[in-house]
Amino acid sequence: MVQLIDFNKLDVIKLKEDEVKIVDIIIEREGLLDLNPQKLYEELFAVVHEKIAAAAILPTQNIYFNVNIKDSTADDIASLGLLCANIIAANLLVGKNRGREMRLKIPPILNTNGLFGFVWLRNMVNGEMLCDRIGGVVRVNDDEMRLV
Repeated sequence: MVQLIDFNKLDVIKLKEDEVKIVDIIIEREGLLDLNPQKLYEELFAVVHEKIAAAAILPTQNIYFNVNIKDSTADDIASLGLLCANIIAANLLVGKNRGREMRLKIPPILNTNGLFGFVWLRNMVNGEMLCDRIGGVVRVNDDEMRLV
């Protein structure tokens, strides 16, 4: 079973693995956190964007992101995890807000124990997402943060 956020109900739902489309994102790069914030964003954005574009996601699909980051120098999983969540959300924007992704900010406080705060993510994309049900996990070396 996997957990997804259902934004139509702002609730967490559980689905079987065969009911979701899994997007695997692998990032292997040493010294990620040594990059300046803009460069780090650009590098991660390029990889995530490529994988999401290749996945050809449809609005009716349930999406599960499996993000694996290999960087022996990275010890701040929260920063990388939040940044990946931000970039994933940016890549799921559609319509008039599509050009905003480089200006999205990581929220200082989340309103749940998960990586995405329900209200934050819903407001961030202004209700215009490519899909309504998303979830997943971000793994940095041996540590992981769930997207819900």
